[in-house]
Amino acid sequence: MKKKLYIACIILFLFSLSSLFAQNRGLEIQRNAGLDSAVGKQWAVFIAIDRYREWSPLGNPVKDAKEIRDILVADYFVDEVRELYDLDATASGIRQLFANLRSQISRDDSVFVFYAGHGHTDEYTNTGSWIPADGGRDPMAQANWLPNIQIRNMLSALPAKHVFLVSDSCFSGDMLDVSRGAGPVINSEYYRRAYSRVSRQVMTSGSSETVPDASEFALRFKSSLSRAQGACIDPQFLFTTVREVKSTQPMLGAIRGSEHQEGGSFLFFRRNPGAVTAARPENIPAPPAPSTGNPVTETKPPKSAQDSASKLWSLGASIGTSFADPWFIGTVHGTIAALPYSFLHIGLDIGLASGLADTGYYSFYPFAHYAFFMPFSRLAKAENAAAAKSRRGGFYAGIGGGYLFSEYNFSGTKHPLNMPAGDLIAGVNILNMIDISYTIRTNFKVASNKVSVGYMYRFK
Repeated sequence: MKKKLYIACIILFLFSLSSLFAQNRGLEIQRNAGLDSAVGKQWAVFIAIDRYREWSPLGNPVKDAKEIRDILVADYFVDEVRELYDLDATASGIRQLFANLRSQISRDDSVFVFYAGHGHTDEYTNTGSWIPADGGRDPMAQANWLPNIQIRNMLSALPAKHVFLVSDSCFSGDMLDVSRGAGPVINSEYYRRAYSRVSRQVMTSGSSETVPDASEFALRFKSSLSRAQGACIDPQFLFTTVREVKSTQPMLGAIRGSEHQEGGSFLFFRRNPGAVTAARPENIPAPPAPSTGNPVTETKPPKSAQDSASKLWSLGASIGTSFADPWFIGTVHGTIAALPYSFLHIGLDIGLASGLADTGYYSFYPFAHYAFFMPFSRLAKAENAAAAKSRRGGFYAGIGGGYLFSEYNFSGTKHPLNMPAGDLIAGVNILNMIDISYTIRTNFKVASNKVSVGYMYRFK
């Protein structure tokens, strides 16, 4: 009996701690955001499908969903996460997910839902549908399709005070009523009033057009989440970035036929207001971590290590771009001969923003690597012209690091991003002139990469 009582006391104590933590979290949010309404749990729900039973596979939805999840969990208050990916995201699986949520969510809670996958519209009724993983291809049968009206009803049935759906799929524009009035003035009074009212909102990547697999919408959505600085942000703030998408027409509005109250809004609450996220998924384009330049390989070992210590014997330039970031990157760099079949590579990487109307960016990255070189010919000596010619070029790999100095401008606000970074580099030098390299750089939280091509100018 005493043992059971002891266990019951422990359980009651732990429950009290969890309740106290939840209460303190709510008070912290209320204080930071200037709210006077009760703050319930923050739910984040992700449904994303790459692999289908009958439809063509996609390459990015699951990746986008997990990257958004990582940003929210790292930088925002999120109490509960629910995920449904690929072949688990069947029509019945999605319905069951919402049924479970309906029984678990409380009236003061807020629910964010992200969907990415195939969508289709019925040309006879002009209504769109989500295509679950087990959805059929026949547009007449529409087997296991989820019509937008059913999705709206499932969202409206959630007992939460706030629900915000982001749908990155084709033909999802008929799910919402678009507001035609002027946008609200964003201030503390706006957030207080918006959170006190019931909201049912939806943001779509397109209205009635096909949405590409490589989603610029998702890219901008992740960028906006990761770069926000205030105590809280709302869908209107996120929409100011995603509306610049060129390939589709994103939309934001209230869920059609729901109990949404005019002026009400879902809010994301940041853990550290004013902080800019340093770690982010590598394909988020702002601010990018520009990668390093290309080493210039030596073709002839020096006579001694002492001779090589101060001898700068090549200098060059290259331009390249990260696989993930639409930035121009120029590099000026040189090599100092060191031990045989190795060299010290020093340089300056310069990055400039381009291609995004609402973003300005520049960076300077001085770096140094120590690299090992494998010439195309392993001749120990190059005593004649033919032998020397055969040694012109080779493969190399190295390790090093540097320090990034950068500043980016988002929506008129400047933010510095200065940090040390480590590098791994590998490449090939052809004829001692043309250099092709691949670089991975990390700030020890997230990695970025770059491929670049340069032309080397060698001093005789």
